[in-house]
Amino acid sequence: MMKKALSIIIAIFLLTGCSSEYNLELSNNKIKEKIVTNILDSDIPSQQSSISEVDDRITPFINNDQYPFDDSDDKKYKKTIKEDNGTTQVTLEYNYSHSDYRKSKIYKTCFEKARFDNLDNGYQLNFTGKFYCLYGDELVVNIKTNNKVISNNATKVSGNTYTWIINNDNVNDININMKISDQSKTINYVLYVIAAIFFIAVIIFGYNVYQKIKNRDSVNEI
Repeated sequence: MMKKALSIIIAIFLLTGCSSEYNLELSNNKIKEKIVTNILDSDIPSQQSSISEVDDRITPFINNDQYPFDDSDDKKYKKTIKEDNGTTQVTLEYNYSHSDYRKSKIYKTCFEKARFDNLDNGYQLNFTGKFYCLYGDELVVNIKTNNKVISNNATKVSGNTYTWIINNDNVNDININMKISDQSKTINYVLYVIAAIFFIAVIIFGYNVYQKIKNRDSVNEI
């Protein structure tokens, strides 16, 4: 299926630079999206006299508002810009409901096949097929959740963060799959602790009963 022409935000947020990240933080009622792009100052056309304003898409990306939805200018990304050691870092953040995320620009445009399905006991995310937004060498995709993860195929797991790498080797056939319970890890941990305490209490109670019976038998023998 052919994708529509990419807007500025899509065309730029993965352009060359030092590093690029696409971060999602998932909870039962909200998805936090955070896009981090590091652009070398030497790659910014406005600083190079050899590149015309017509060909300069990076400067508008840095200076202008960016929007999470294609069909609305009412909603804007929260943008943060930091300049340090010859690099300009642009961070875009937006919080979605689950249904709104399915309408977002990144979800609809970057992935050949994108699915985010609500299940009876949680939800499942699938990004597969071609990835249309790799304009640098590599993109790091981080998905974070405090909920119990039932299954995943992440390249790396660190605490509650699951990481995939998209590069030239897999850009035409990505596979990001994650099934998440609607139950938080904290609840599971508390339940485990309560169960452990209960188990220990039963053992102690049983031991005390055994000792009393043993002592009573000893007294009867005398």
